[in-house]
Amino acid sequence: MEGRTFESILQQLQEAFPEEVVRKRKINDKVTYSYIEVDHYVERLNHVAGNTWSWLLQKEPVLYDKEVLVIGTLDIMGAKRDGIGTAPLKKQNGAATNLKYAIRSASQDALRDACDLFGMGWKNLKHVKKPREGTTLSSNSPTCQKCKTPIPDNQLEWLQKNRINLYFCENCVPAHLRK
Repeated sequence: MEGRTFESILQQLQEAFPEEVVRKRKINDKVTYSYIEVDHYVERLNHVAGNTWSWLLQKEPVLYDKEVLVIGTLDIMGAKRDGIGTAPLKKQNGAATNLKYAIRSASQDALRDACDLFGMGWKNLKHVKKPREGTTLSSNSPTCQKCKTPIPDNQLEWLQKNRINLYFCENCVPAHLRK
């Protein structure tokens, strides 16, 4: 791991997972949800980032009537992303019967969410738009806050020129920020 840059680690983390690790869950007759189990993310983090990554839950889990919520921070070489995760609570006589497992499940959900913010799993789960012809992307181009697509250099210049400090692609800039 010594001498490796964040960019090289990130590039390897963002590589596609083998197709056989992508799971599908049918929500209803019209919707099927694809996902990657958290074990594969952890395995990839361990293999690629080694001891340069860490996962820390922020504060105590928040217990609601029917679910538990956790927020965790994934740190890879000092770059941090927060993930949010929830899990259902099972109750009997008003007391949660699965609290330990619900917190663990919510933590795994939050870790998956944080991995998503580093772009892990995108090649399997998202259809990332290719930049339009004539646009260029820097190797470290930020991504749109809303749709998570990389922002081309000319769009970054437009955002800066219009004093928009948040990262949005051309299609996602809120109307109230357009000048």
